Amino acid sequence: QFVISSIGSAEDRAQVLTTLAALGRLAKQVVIAVRSVDDVCYQQVLGKVNARKGGYLGIPDATEPGLIVTSAGTSRQKFQKYYGEEEFRGVLREYFTDIRQAALEVRDSALVMVCSKPRRMAWASLSKALRFEFELSIDGEKMDRSARAIEVFSSLR
Repeated sequence: QFVISSIGSAEDRAQVLTTLAALGRLAKQVVIAVRSVDDVCYQQVLGKVNARKGGYLGIPDATEPGLIVTSAGTSRQKFQKYYGEEEFRGVLREYFTDIRQAALEVRDSALVMVCSKPRRMAWASLSKALRFEFELSIDGEKMDRSARAIEVFSSLR
C-alpha cells in the first residue's frame, strides 16, 4: 500500500507501473493505493489545516505538484506523492483500460483504484522497467536478478 506514493521520481513511478501492468496480465485485477491530496498530512503541509500535536513536517517539492519531501538534505530524506483522483486516473490510463475507484470508509483518505485490462507494454519499456526493479543494491551489494526476470517475462509474451 502506498508504494507508488513513496517513489520520488515520476520516471521511477512509471517503471513500477509498467511492471505492475505486465503482472496484471496474469491477474484478474490489480489494486493500487496512493496517498490522497485529502490526507490530513498533506493539508497540514499546505497550511490548510492546523497541525495536530507533533504535526507532519514536510515541504512541497518544486518539481511536481503533490510531491512532499521530509527530512530534506539528510540521509533520511523521503518523498511522498499525494494525488487527486483525476490526476491518478490519468496516470493509470497509460497502463490499464479499466479503472474503478474502490469505495472506502469516510475516514480513510487513501485513493484506491481497482485496475484491470492492462495495456500491452512495448518490450523495450518492459525490459527497462524490469532492470529498474531487479537490479537492486542492498547495503552496497548488487543483487542483480534482472536477467532472470526478463527471461521469465519473455516467456509470457
